[in-house]
Amino acid sequence: MAVVVARKFLFDNTKAETAGNADWVIDQDASPQRIPTPLQSTVTASTPETYWTGAISSWGIALAKAGHTVETLPSTASITYGDASNPQDLSNYNVFVVDEPNIRFTAAEKTAILNFVSNGGGLFMVSDHTISDRNNDGWDSPDIWNDLMNNNGAVTNPFGFTVDLTNITQLTSNVLTGNAGNVILHGSQGNVTQLDFHNGATLTLILRPTQRCRD
Repeated sequence: MAVVVARKFLFDNTKAETAGNADWVIDQDASPQRIPTPLQSTVTASTPETYWTGAISSWGIALAKAGHTVETLPSTASITYGDASNPQDLSNYNVFVVDEPNIRFTAAEKTAILNFVSNGGGLFMVSDHTISDRNNDGWDSPDIWNDLMNNNGAVTNPFGFTVDLTNITQLTSNVLTGNAGNVILHGSQGNVTQLDFHNGATLTLILRPTQRCRD
């Protein structure tokens, strides 16, 4: 049995993740704060995924049950890396989760994020479809992620992909058959029979000159 290594996850709320009809935080309350309530120490194996009130509370609860630590970066906080004066500096965490940002990253924030990743940090990037600007500032999450990757003053396309400006909705029953041992198609929650894709975007992978596609 694999041993779970406890990690520290930081969920961002500095980029208007709750603007408009969005609620992409682990604990909403009146305003998402650093420490979710009730306290994570009270989470048990039987705690429901609605224990916290954010739209992605199930994600936070699942991580807590697995022994990880979760926090939120409040809207008044700063994204930094290597700043000892910031108690929520990215250097204090293993994974930074940004779910559908609605405000562009500043030049300093881009540098902080790229340095965090360059030094072994994990960046979990969640995008939306095109024309999903929740706060009406002219930028939606696909544009914002592409801006981070292609307008950072250091390296072009550091992660090997761009977010396409697409908006896809599809319901399909075209599910792979004959793979009873596939833990994704036949997992603990049952068998997959359909794929329902609600307003999402696609990605374009960009191969380096030394990379090759493999089947």
